[in-house]
Amino acid sequence: MFPLFHVNQLVDVSQAVSKLSVFDARLLRRIAHDVIANINTIEKWSKISSLTVAFAKLKLGHPGAWKVLCSWINANFKDAKVSDLSFAVSSCAVCNISDTIRPAAEHLAANVDVSEAPSAFVWLNTVYAIAVCRALIPKLAETVLRQEFIDQVLTNADLAKRVFLVSRIAQIQSTVECKFGDGYHGPHIKLKALLPPNKEMQKQALINQYGKIGAFDAEFFHSVLYKIAPVGTHAVEPGLTADGIFVNAIVKLDEKRHFVPVNAFTSHPSAPLAIVYLIRKHFVTTCEEEEPTRLLGSVDFGLRILRARGMEPVLFTETDMKSAKLLTQKIDVIKKKLYAASDVHGDLSIPT
Repeated sequence: MFPLFHVNQLVDVSQAVSKLSVFDARLLRRIAHDVIANINTIEKWSKISSLTVAFAKLKLGHPGAWKVLCSWINANFKDAKVSDLSFAVSSCAVCNISDTIRPAAEHLAANVDVSEAPSAFVWLNTVYAIAVCRALIPKLAETVLRQEFIDQVLTNADLAKRVFLVSRIAQIQSTVECKFGDGYHGPHIKLKALLPPNKEMQKQALINQYGKIGAFDAEFFHSVLYKIAPVGTHAVEPGLTADGIFVNAIVKLDEKRHFVPVNAFTSHPSAPLAIVYLIRKHFVTTCEEEEPTRLLGSVDFGLRILRARGMEPVLFTETDMKSAKLLTQKIDVIKKKLYAASDVHGDLSIPT
């Protein structure tokens, strides 16, 4: 297929589409195919960073387009300006291309400098993207865990932004702790000190996770779940974990597949099951008929952290719930997944 757009046109169109949030599948497919057709004619890093940023804004997950973009990045990252490479790695992190881009992310981690960051917010996003791409190193984690940085990035932040920012800082801390263990000697934070776990904060965390409309779907899911695992007695209520990950509930099942009371969690040996409810916004945008769905990088990153902390994430989607028409069918969907997950054993350590 001959490209419809040449490189400069392709960059302009991609940026315009992302700015306008146009999600027409045919147009997105055309852009993705033209990226593949044009990749060998692209010579400037500025074009690559512009394309990847546009893809990230659209959350476009087209595997073929990302494959050629990542190949170009991995072949040329040593020649990139730090700013261009940072844009590219951050975009890959958004669209969950972390494994493919790891060599470039490691190069960025070794060369990025906090003193050159345009703002505390941009720096936090850069370090977070590096963590998502499995390239976090202790000296970068230290920069965002220092109290002076936290004070700066939280200046004038309303509750919604504060929950978002502190969650990301906590996830970075968790990653460096799990990856380096006693080898990390930098500062630490306590999430409860920055985000007191009151109802207002937890409600905001729910809205941050789902949006105002999606929060209603999540709360309906909770109401179904609580019919088999009552909140407070047999399920930990929805909210942020100490590592800044939003979970819809935490439960434990015994060997007879009975729900363990919350007050007996610490004495029961089974792994805690972290229940995670996902809606459309948690996945990349697809534009091909048989294109596989993929979680966004931040969502997948959270699941990695949960596993690293000894939990087993159990995923439910709005499709799961809507495909089951009757309440009894919805309950069966939840039971079957939880029963299957309770039998899962294995290495829950975080991949390095």
